[in-house]
Amino acid sequence: MEIARYEKRIIAYLIDLLLAFAPPFATAIVLYFHMPVNFDLPLYFYVLGVEIASYLLFIIFTFFFLIISKGYTFGSLIMGIKIMHPNRIPLTGRDAFLRGVTIGVMPMVLVNAVYMISVHTERTIFDRITETVVVDYRRR
Repeated sequence: MEIARYEKRIIAYLIDLLLAFAPPFATAIVLYFHMPVNFDLPLYFYVLGVEIASYLLFIIFTFFFLIISKGYTFGSLIMGIKIMHPNRIPLTGRDAFLRGVTIGVMPMVLVNAVYMISVHTERTIFDRITETVVVDYRRR
């Protein structure tokens, strides 16, 4: 097994983000159109609610997928990549939680992208924080 390419990791991340973003977005749309006419809540409160709910769902989904599936998120399962420790020790709850919290923060993802491009590495900041690697188990 080799370390997964950045492109596969990005696609897996976007799939996970979409999975976390869709339910709050749909809920916000339904709430927006079903509020009473005299209830005037600015649109940015809906946007803020969707952002906060998406972030929390991303943490929850990432944590539970990693713990239950022993190293896969929904997106990584589709893309054929797995998160694991280099010595093949199973991920702990701490590792899963740290990955969800740090990866869910958009500015942190942008800093990570700059880091990976400037250092020319396939390991992300998130991998270094949790001492894990992301491997491609379906090498094509």
